[in-house]
Amino acid sequence: MHRNRRPGARRWTRALGAGVLASGLLALAPSTPASATGPYEIVAEGLDNPRGIALGRMGRVYVAEAGRGGDTCIDSVDPETGEPVPQCIGDTGSITLINRNGQVREVIGGLPSLAGEDGSAATGVHDVTVDEGIHLLVGNVGDVLGVPAELQDERFGKLFRRRGDSGGEITEVADISAVEEAENPDGIVVDTNPYGLQTDRRGNHYATDAGGNDLLRVTRDGEVSVTSVLQGGEAEAPPFLGLPPGAKIPYQPVPTSVDVGPDGRPYVGLLTGFPFPLDQSVVYRITPGGRQVFYASAFTNVIDVTFGPGGKLYVLELAKQGLLTDTGGPPLGALYEVDPGGGTKRLISGPELVLPGGVAVAGNGDVYVTINSILPGGGAVLRYDR
Repeated sequence: MHRNRRPGARRWTRALGAGVLASGLLALAPSTPASATGPYEIVAEGLDNPRGIALGRMGRVYVAEAGRGGDTCIDSVDPETGEPVPQCIGDTGSITLINRNGQVREVIGGLPSLAGEDGSAATGVHDVTVDEGIHLLVGNVGDVLGVPAELQDERFGKLFRRRGDSGGEITEVADISAVEEAENPDGIVVDTNPYGLQTDRRGNHYATDAGGNDLLRVTRDGEVSVTSVLQGGEAEAPPFLGLPPGAKIPYQPVPTSVDVGPDGRPYVGLLTGFPFPLDQSVVYRITPGGRQVFYASAFTNVIDVTFGPGGKLYVLELAKQGLLTDTGGPPLGALYEVDPGGGTKRLISGPELVLPGGVAVAGNGDVYVTINSILPGGGAVLRYDR
């Protein structure tokens, strides 16, 4: 997502995180199913900015925690307002394991994290996949906030790997952000924030750059190439911009998520940038030539996608009423199950999905979702028994 429009999504996210914490709105998140369409259980809580989630063998669940920043705090300058924005950096990011008995433990720690003074809206580990090892994707602060050198970390924007759960060296697989910095595939302002990650059957990886608006492929040997440059669209301008009624402005695609479908092709979910239009988020199937084909549409602010048993697609919305809508509380997300081929979609969640961050589906159909994804200490993992 680039900075050539206002208000910026990063600034909005920081404000949202601070507002939720300061006002105590987190307490509005229900702990019982209420009007949910299916039963769920909290399988882990107390997490720091939990984002992507992956399932391993023997019922293991892996969660990417972006962390809560750290003790080194410096004011960055928001280029959209010129105002100072306190940001804190530290090594509080992690990968957390939940085993089949419900035990929760950190399996990888000490990962970079940049957040507000209150630990909210962290940039850090955004996604995780598990095959013969653990792969983790670290986001990047880009230059959106004019972040000074003291708040940078050489691990931002990169893909890493570690073998097994119980120790071992963490090695760099590829520098994802380097593609945006060197090539700027979409031709707009250079901005990079790797966000979604998936591994195919051959051990190659697909990563979305939500800042660069593209899908990247990483081979087992760490070679990075651009698979597709995603396209945005136009939406009606919100009234507060003061434009003539009916005026339209462009929005950027902001690809937040990717999964490999039953056909072996990558499928990409788009958040859509400012003005975050309702029902304009889509899921694309990416052809071998990089062409984007509509697979499922009419979603709002998609944050993650994944396939489950029977070829069903699960689509997770960050804010089902839109990121600019004042709901009087924290934004509620939504989880949909979509029939194979992009057909009928069914809502399978209720008001428990506050600020969801990632979704994964087990072989038996159980669905795992992270919630409170921009909050320190307030994150959790829910399981829907299907």
